[in-house]
Amino acid sequence: MAEPSTGKSSAYAAYKAGTDVEPFEFDLNPLGDDDVEIKITHSGICHSDIHTISGDWGPQEGMWPIVPGHEILGFVTQVGKNVEKYKPGDRVGVGPQAFSCLNCSSCDHGRENYCVGQVGFVGSYAAKLPSGFVTKGGYAAYNRSHQRFVVRIPESLPNEGTAPLLCAGITTYAPLKYAGIKPGVSVAIVGIGGLGHLAIQFAAAMGGEVTAISTSPDKEAEAKQLGAHKFISSKDAQQMQAAANTFDVILNTTSADLPWAQYINLLKHFGKFMQCGAPPSALQIAPFQLIFKNISVSGTLIGSPSETQEMLEFAAAHNIVSQVETLPLSEVNAGIKKVLANDARYRVVLIVP
Repeated sequence: MAEPSTGKSSAYAAYKAGTDVEPFEFDLNPLGDDDVEIKITHSGICHSDIHTISGDWGPQEGMWPIVPGHEILGFVTQVGKNVEKYKPGDRVGVGPQAFSCLNCSSCDHGRENYCVGQVGFVGSYAAKLPSGFVTKGGYAAYNRSHQRFVVRIPESLPNEGTAPLLCAGITTYAPLKYAGIKPGVSVAIVGIGGLGHLAIQFAAAMGGEVTAISTSPDKEAEAKQLGAHKFISSKDAQQMQAAANTFDVILNTTSADLPWAQYINLLKHFGKFMQCGAPPSALQIAPFQLIFKNISVSGTLIGSPSETQEMLEFAAAHNIVSQVETLPLSEVNAGIKKVLANDARYRVVLIVP
């Protein structure tokens, strides 16, 4: 069983925007009555980590040095006096959210990720708790999080392939759940990468008629191994045209600017276009394209803790894990470069000593 911390944690942090992460040590936030301390063993590299420490999402004033990582998996080492759900030795995880107000209309209905209280959505790193502590992420030896945002890892799921489920998994599971994917529903997954390879597995396990759409024709065989029934190369104009008016749901997992009109054209009447990637520019969709086909367009923000737990149980029941490459935490900068070069298949997970 892992030993409790001494109140400090080693880590890797970015000291300023646009630099490599370097060794760092910090004082953990005091263990509150509702907190769970976790000895981290695995931490996924999410592209959001890279955007944050590169300064792509703003200057992050007052947050540096930033310890990234919001796909955190490890073992409980100690708990606060109010914690009854977890005990030392339990295998648990923490995703992108560390806290919320806990008692607004959203939080009261199990939608903490859409908190509308004064506290709002507090991220697992580079965000401030009400105490003023700047949250530190998974590129570290230890983490302390409020019990409400800690989830239990089902016994059958492996460590490496499960860590990315805590962000990439719930990011794709939630919109598919909201879209009501089931037998008879035709769904297209756009992009076969860190998000898309999981979305295909979830959609297929839900019973949907799954088509993978990719710019890479060489991914067809792999997409079908993951559960896709059909494949479309988005660079093939004839294939795209032949698919017009065929999908009930499109889930776009990419963060690229797409020819939006072309993709909306793939939807049937009353179709749903769901966005979980974050492209650099606004979605350009003509109003009449929506009006004449009664198309709805939506986006989703990860999922709540209860939805994340539901997703993990679903993944365990259907043998769904992320395809990963592993690196020791000391080689985190090499992992970041691999993600930036699109060389990861499909996620990089850090092994934390």
